[in-house]
Amino acid sequence: MGKLDLNLDAYRLIADLLHRLRTSVRERLRELAGEAWEERIPEDLRLFLAQRRLREQGVSWFRTDSCDLLDYASFSDLAEILAANPTLLEQVDWLPTSGREAMLRVRFLELDTVFQRVAYARPISELEMELLAGLGERIRKSFEGTSRTPTPPAPAKAQEAKPAEAPAVERKTPPTPAPPPAAPETRAAPASSQGLSKEALLRALETGDTKKIMAALYQEVVRTADAIFKEGKAPACPVWETVRESAWYEKNFRPLSLAPLSHFFDIVEDTKELARSASREEILEAVRNRGFAQTLLQLKELFQPYLGAAA
Repeated sequence: MGKLDLNLDAYRLIADLLHRLRTSVRERLRELAGEAWEERIPEDLRLFLAQRRLREQGVSWFRTDSCDLLDYASFSDLAEILAANPTLLEQVDWLPTSGREAMLRVRFLELDTVFQRVAYARPISELEMELLAGLGERIRKSFEGTSRTPTPPAPAKAQEAKPAEAPAVERKTPPTPAPPPAAPETRAAPASSQGLSKEALLRALETGDTKKIMAALYQEVVRTADAIFKEGKAPACPVWETVRESAWYEKNFRPLSLAPLSHFFDIVEDTKELARSASREEILEAVRNRGFAQTLLQLKELFQPYLGAAA
């Protein structure tokens, strides 16, 4: 079935994750407010979810099961609930403290985007599967680490979700790696050899100067990819850390199709963790398994309109 096979795998992963997340959020809200837990959902969202439930009940009149409001919540809806409840938001410890709400909305929007592709039977790419597996694992660790009751999904689903990511970061005895992909695929000359100061970057983000922002991100991607390929180490990424916490990023994530950028820096973060105990060869093997070269090609296409011939 080709692409359909990948979609079925994606559905199993995303349905399991959404169910687990709803269950965990429901438990935490009950701990905070008891039987009045639904009142901890922001009022406008609570009304929206109630209307969604009524629409379904109006069409599916033969349904006999009862569902609460969280059963109608998407990933983006759950992000709003977490953002409105600081105690829950603190559990998302894999996101930076500064700008955590904005980043949470962006990452959950990524999940909703994949969910929509699955729901409407549009082809799912391997990179989207990587994104789904990687984010899913982080979210599960955040919420299930303190869960008081087992989560409902069948064990078979939970076991299917984990193998998708494990080889990427835990492979201890990889075969002798082939030479790394040539960085020149994305190594064309940067837009500016001087880069952009933090003050200038903040001004660009404030004024919405997308060309300057993308040029700065391009330089950082090239520099970071070079360091990983040559040294097996990931440098600090100050441009990305500033951009990802900005309103510009949240606003433009979908219109500019910035998902490959997010995926690239996810791999970079995993590389930093792996570098503590792994050799350069093991790190290169790990990033290959995460589709690093393919991500760089996607980034080249992403940056092309903003850098012209330089990209």
